[in-house]
Amino acid sequence: MITLRCSRNQVLLPVRVTPKGGRDCVLPFQEGDTAIRLKVSAPPEDGKANAAVIKLLADALDIPKSRFSIVRGDKARDKQVAVAFELEPLLVKLAATLGIEQPEISFKWVSD
Repeated sequence: MITLRCSRNQVLLPVRVTPKGGRDCVLPFQEGDTAIRLKVSAPPEDGKANAAVIKLLADALDIPKSRFSIVRGDKARDKQVAVAFELEPLLVKLAATLGIEQPEISFKWVSD
C-alpha cells in the first residue's frame, strides 16, 4: 500500500527511483509496493535524475511541473516529492497512472 502524507497545501508522494533505467516510465503497482516506482534514463548527477523525475510525474499525472518539488532524498533513490494539488483529483490521477484501485492508496494528514 502506498501512503501519501497530506497537508492543507500539498501532498507528499513517496517515490523510489531507478536512474539510468533505460527509458522514463512509471512502473505498475505491485503488491507490497510502498512507493511509486519510477525509471528515468538520466544519470544521478548534477540533478539530472531529479529533473527527469519531476518531468515524468508531471507528464504522467497531467499536472504542471511547477507544482512539483523534491523535499527529501534529492541524492537518494527513495524520495519524497511534494505536489501542490487537491487530494481527491490527485488520487484519481495516481490510481489511473499506477493501474490500481484507490483503496491501495492511503493517506495521512500532517500539520503544515
